[in-house]
Amino acid sequence: MRMMNLGEIRYGRDIGKTDSTHKFIWDACEICGCERWVRLVGDKPTSRHCQLCENEALMNRCGVLHPNWNGGETIQKGYVVVYKPEHPNHDINGYVKRCRLALEFNLGEILPRDIDIHHINGIKTDDRPENLVALTHAEHLKLHGIERGGLQKEKCNA
Repeated sequence: MRMMNLGEIRYGRDIGKTDSTHKFIWDACEICGCERWVRLVGDKPTSRHCQLCENEALMNRCGVLHPNWNGGETIQKGYVVVYKPEHPNHDINGYVKRCRLALEFNLGEILPRDIDIHHINGIKTDDRPENLVALTHAEHLKLHGIERGGLQKEKCNA
């Protein structure tokens, strides 16, 4: 049996696949480098990873191996969070609020876990350092309690 070259394309019938009329490409897994036949849809491979790496990604369900990985940023409860499992204040899934990372970068130090980050303009996705203030949890609750109380009084008087 001759060696396949990466990028070589064959019909399924020529390589013993049951999908005899579909095209396949000899491709390497992006994670482990394992070479295998991958079915083509149009001119794109249906998978960039071998079955072992796909299974591990499904078992891990987080990080770069997850099938829905999009670069490490997502939205949780209105906040932009970044996948940083090495950060001391990451959540159970390895994510840290981007506002915390921005303020820590600006200050040049890691903030303690009991420090909350307040968005001055109230927009949770506006993580510019000038819009962020570090507060204790009690200060943050008090600040939002006053804001909510003021809004509630306005509604009652209307």
